[in-house]
Amino acid sequence: MGTVRDNLPNGSPRNKIEYLADCIDNANAQIGSSDTASEAPQNLLVNPELSHSGVDLAAGSPHQLRWLTNAYTYKDQAANQMHLGRSFGRPAPVGWGVEVVPIDGVSDYHSVVYSSLGGDVEKFDYTAKASYLLATGSNSRVLHFSVFSAPFDRELRALNDAGTAWESENQSYSLYFRGEKNTSVRFGLLELDENGDFVGYVAQAQIPVEAGFNQFSQAWLHGIKLQAGGLYAYFVESDTSQGEFTSSPVSAGVFLNPEERGIIPDLAPSDTTTRRFRVTESFGEFNKADVEAGVTLNVNKFLMPFGMEKHLIFASLKGTPGYYSVQNLPAEVVKTSYDQVSVRGTVPDSTTVIMAYYSESPVHLNYFNSANYQAV
Repeated sequence: MGTVRDNLPNGSPRNKIEYLADCIDNANAQIGSSDTASEAPQNLLVNPELSHSGVDLAAGSPHQLRWLTNAYTYKDQAANQMHLGRSFGRPAPVGWGVEVVPIDGVSDYHSVVYSSLGGDVEKFDYTAKASYLLATGSNSRVLHFSVFSAPFDRELRALNDAGTAWESENQSYSLYFRGEKNTSVRFGLLELDENGDFVGYVAQAQIPVEAGFNQFSQAWLHGIKLQAGGLYAYFVESDTSQGEFTSSPVSAGVFLNPEERGIIPDLAPSDTTTRRFRVTESFGEFNKADVEAGVTLNVNKFLMPFGMEKHLIFASLKGTPGYYSVQNLPAEVVKTSYDQVSVRGTVPDSTTVIMAYYSESPVHLNYFNSANYQAV
């Protein structure tokens, strides 16, 4: 087709006007469809589809045997404890954390199970998508969460329609959830303090039941205001006294959406996230007598702005090199100085290998143990 001028119809001016109107409508439609397809709202979560893992999650892999095994219990937990099973946190995909607390202090174990719904989830390629749910042996409260800082954007100001006064433009945000509901009791947004501890609820709602067989639940929360530079956590909370499996988020979002549209934000991991990997560090093999008396380890190589208890999870391991698995008896691992921890505990074998799991973002929020926690 040539230019609009070349294709103007002959005859009455009305025909020409209608032709021009059609051209304008078609152009606007093309612009709108292009914007919709290519400009999904920016997501404040760094790994919104849990698609960047940096590790092999397959059953029998070294990572699974060390960090995702269910061969240990959750008990004697405390905010200052850092051994797997005694820490409130457990390993999770990059940019995410999982907090586990047994109800009424009853010991519990959790094995990682791959998400069982949805054709767009690669069920058998464990490295392709790190979305997962937890299968439980008893009753626990479980929190999936992703921590982020709010942008420093201020409320924009513009003239009102009459041109007589300045008004603040709406800078409200929306939350997005897609995944399996299972035993989820709510999802929403938490406010954190400078130590990465939970201090209050910003917004929360229930996740709807799946519409049908082999379908994910989908939900939005609108009208959320963020404090510039504030620290927050997107969260999904589950209560496994209601069933065996926790909720399994497979897509999540926090995004600017003043129009409160039911749209899906950008789900690609951030550039920094794709270059970020979870780190595991071996401190070597120790004999039974030394660990039972207590050994001191230096951890100053790790960046830990929220305190070492929020960034490190330790494990006492046994087995052959390359395929060490977690001991059944968690040691007591506590901070003794700004750059050292003490490891003390019962060792069933003659020796044990001590490893640490490092997360750049907090491994727990001290959520369920907080005075601000409100049970559903």
